[in-house]
Amino acid sequence: MVAGFDIATKDKLPDGALRVWICNGEEDQDELDRRVAAACQHYGISRTDLGGRLFVQSVRDTPLRIATLLNNRPVINKDVVKYMVDFIERDQVDVFMIDPLVSFHGVVENDNNHMDVAVKEGFGAIANRTNSAGELFHHPGKPRPGQAETTVEDGRGASSILWAVRSARVFNFMTPEEAAKLGLSEDERRLHIRITNGKANAGPLGKAKWMRLVV
Repeated sequence: MVAGFDIATKDKLPDGALRVWICNGEEDQDELDRRVAAACQHYGISRTDLGGRLFVQSVRDTPLRIATLLNNRPVINKDVVKYMVDFIERDQVDVFMIDPLVSFHGVVENDNNHMDVAVKEGFGAIANRTNSAGELFHHPGKPRPGQAETTVEDGRGASSILWAVRSARVFNFMTPEEAAKLGLSEDERRLHIRITNGKANAGPLGKAKWMRLVV
């Protein structure tokens, strides 16, 4: 999004170059910087391609909790909302990414009311106020016995998380059957990941896309 073209195919994106803020609550800044540098090195992305439009921030040591509990009721943290709104408006951010969602709230993940408040009244309100798009990264729960693949309904915690968003994608490893057809080993299989859109309120689901992890 920042470069304005598909880094794998070099095809230009319809909306051109965007300004993106990645907010991560799991890794330190050094690790995030290394990941960005590795991707740029592998795909030949230059500083000029990025154009000062990429903002990558670790908040692991200074958490941004969009919602917390007060007398067992979910309450939006106005200071966090202000910080995020000010950041987005100051740097004219088009897309903000929250990774992972569990690191950005202090409410009960299994409570539909709590998560509805966090997603809609928290991140949704920020997106509306700033005319930006928000992307929330959310982990799935443990697979059920005999379950081969994860769907968007398998996200951890309350189902209100899924119903509060406009679009939801899910990542799955290539299946053993697919790998066998292509003659790939087990190690190679787990480097191939399929991205499927399981919910798209404002458009068609579209086709699945694939990516390959490069170590």
